[in-house]
Formats: sequence, structure tokens, C-alpha cells
Amino acid sequence: MVVIACGVSPPALQNSAPAQPATAAVFALWPHVSGRVGSYDAQTAQDVTEMAADGLTMLLKAGVGNSMESDMANNNVSLIDPYPWSLIEEYGCAGYFAGQSASCQISDSTSTWILSQFQSHLAAQEGNSNVIAYWFLDDYPGGDVSALLQKMHDLLVASNNDPSALFPRPAMCGFGGRIAPLSDRNISAADPLMSYFETALTNFSPSYCDLVALYPYAINDGADPNDPSQFDWSMTYLLPAMFGDLENRGWNRSIQPLVGVPQAFGYGNYVAPTGADLTTQMTAYCKAGAVALLAYSWDDSYLAENPNSSSAEPVNSADLRAGLARGLTQCLSYWPHISG
Repeated sequence: MVVIACGVSPPALQNSAPAQPATAAVFALWPHVSGRVGSYDAQTAQDVTEMAADGLTMLLKAGVGNSMESDMANNNVSLIDPYPWSLIEEYGCAGYFAGQSASCQISDSTSTWILSQFQSHLAAQEGNSNVIAYWFLDDYPGGDVSALLQKMHDLLVASNNDPSALFPRPAMCGFGGRIAPLSDRNISAADPLMSYFETALTNFSPSYCDLVALYPYAINDGADPNDPSQFDWSMTYLLPAMFGDLENRGWNRSIQPLVGVPQAFGYGNYVAPTGADLTTQMTAYCKAGAVALLAYSWDDSYLAENPNSSSAEPVNSADLRAGLARGLTQCLSYWPHISG
């Protein structure tokens, strides 16, 4: 889940209706997802147990084996299945993600193969009660893959309507951005959203994004401060600007609900939030209408792969774990049929 940049322009506030917590009707659209907090990635059975103990009940993870899925089921942790995105990333646009090409154009034959693989996967998962959603889109794949995403969603709709399906599962689309430093709250009105978020929206459509996940992070590119207190974790201008851009492309948050992806990590150029910052960001999402949260990350293996680096994730930070717990408590006060 790589992010480049997304700036913010206050005038975009005029393009979006005022944000408010999700209604019970919006919650009811995808009841197996709504009112839950989870993590994008974890590595071990112990991770799953600790997540569950802290109230996290969803996990997005590729390649979950039978053993880990059993651990998830035993802890009432449901799976958001990234298989459709994995097909695009690893086969459709592999050259782009490997840095071997400047763009991605998926051939007809590759598209046909991807659709066949996904259809078989859907059939195999229809009776799996632990799979509650599919992750369709993550980082910008280097081109317009909307036609393929629409065909994949058509297959998902057919699967949801199959009598053997236990319940309908939504397609979740993720779009990255950048949390602005506090000093950028009053940037020039002529300064539009920066390119990454706009480019990523090439692949947004309300016809196949049943849930819209936003994941802006605080990044130090050499110009921004490394101090997390200098960033606007409440996303005061960022969320309305993102909402406005999405709405200009047909997004209706009452039909395609929001999922917030709070930043629960820091390493490399990514500025680590404090637990209080994490709580602030989670609360901001829920006040703005998020029906669920999917923190990145619990443990994305960065520490194991870079043992001599400085990194912070809930797996090794009591402060971030406490921040997640406080954020969940705050969100429960905004979530209608959870708090009431």
C-alpha cells in the first residue's frame, strides 16, 4: 500500500456536503463489515489473538493458509480477501509494479485469464462464512483497469446472487493520499489536490466500488517535519477535499459507504503517529461517516525484514495499541446500531 502524494485545497470544501456520522440505513448496506475495526496485514496466530483481544475483528491479508484462517475463525476475526487485487498486481500489472514498465495495459488474454481465476475463487469461497468482503483496488496500478474491475464486479454480483452464497460480499476500493502538515492548512486556493489521488481516481467507479477506503498517510519527503505533532491527524481539509473529488466522479457516501484506513505505523519516510494521533484520525473518520476502519497495519512484516530499523506498529508499540483501543471506543459513540 504505497502512497506518493496528495495535497489539499480548502475550496474543495464547497464541493462536498458536510460530513456527518453514518446513518443506520448506511450501516445496513453491508452489515458484515459495518461497525467493525480491523487491520491491513498481520503475520502470526499471536497477532490474530492480540488483535481480537483489543477489539479488532477484521483482517485483510493475502495468502491466508488453513491454519491462520482457523485461528481467525476461533477469534471471530473475519477476512477481507485481497485476491482480486492480487490478480491485478501480480499478473495484470506485474511489469509496472516491478519497475519494468512505465504503465500498465492488460491484454485481452490476460484479462480473460484473470476473470476465470476470480470466478473459480468466488465459487470456492461462497460457503466460507469468514470471508466478508473483497479488496478490489489498492495502489494505482499504472493505468486504467476500470473495464476489468467492472467485469470482476459483475462476477461478484453473480456470486452474491448464487443460492449457495451465505451472504453478499462487497467490493472494497482503496485510494491513497497524504496527510498535510499543520502549516499547509491555509495553502493557496490555486493549489489543487496533488497528482497521486487524482490519478488513482482514474479507477474509481460507483458501479464497482461498493465500499470506498481512504488511506492518507503522513510522509516525510525531506520537506515535511518528522514530528507527528506537526501533522493534521484530524484531516480537517483533506477529507472534504477527497470527498469532493470522489463526488465529482459519482460517489454517493449513502450508497458506497466510507471505510477509513488510519495510519497505525511509522518507518522509513512514513512519520509514526502517537497513540493519541491515531485516536484522532480514527475519530475523524467516524465523525465523517466511516462505517468501518481498517488500520494499516498491525504487523506488515517490515520489522522482521528490517530488524535494525526504527519502526512502530501495534505489534511492537503499546502506545499505538492503546490508541487503536481508544479510537474504537470513540467510533462506537458515532456508530448508530452499535452504540444504540
